Amino acid sequence: MNQDYNRHLEAIYKIGRKCTSNFELTDSDLWIYKLLLKYFNNDPSFEKENPKYSLRKGLLIRGNIGTGKTSLMKVFSHFNRACNNSREYLIKRCTTLNIEFIKNGPITIEHNSINSFFKTNGLLDKTKPVTLCLDDLGTEVQEASYYSNHINFMQFILLGRYDGFCDYGMRTYITSNLHPEDIQLKYGYHVRSRLKEMCNDIIYPGTDRRK
Repeated sequence: MNQDYNRHLEAIYKIGRKCTSNFELTDSDLWIYKLLLKYFNNDPSFEKENPKYSLRKGLLIRGNIGTGKTSLMKVFSHFNRACNNSREYLIKRCTTLNIEFIKNGPITIEHNSINSFFKTNGLLDKTKPVTLCLDDLGTEVQEASYYSNHINFMQFILLGRYDGFCDYGMRTYITSNLHPEDIQLKYGYHVRSRLKEMCNDIIYPGTDRRK
């Protein structure tokens, strides 16, 4: 890590303490924060040191409940914004999307997948896809109901964002407690396969640190 990254880690720690009073950067946390610093700074060493990773892809952060996955993504959201980083993103909890779907139906799927673009002059701009962090994938109701129609809405969102990734470079960040086998059971083989192509699969080890 060069000196700039050390300063970045200091900034991240300060941001983390503002977000959560008990935020800590332990030795077991540092490696993933350093890894994502390289990713969000488009550092080529992200790929050189990890041949299975790609700067073009999004992120799938998997791990046990309470390891700090959500805090990680919240901190980097604030950090990227403070640095005017080109990889700013929105965070949406999957349970919140669940509620939105029950209330608004298919428009929730469209808004967060095939129509997930910023607007220019009031029109969707396909050159400006929205980077979305789907927080806690798997905690939503698998088949939500809208006017008695039961739909695995998150499956459609993920498939739609995959199409956006292929066609427009749309990035998706995901946090989840699910194993790949669980993802396949809940959303189907097609989603599991597409996530491999569109996201860097990163394991955040550890146990529940909530008190």
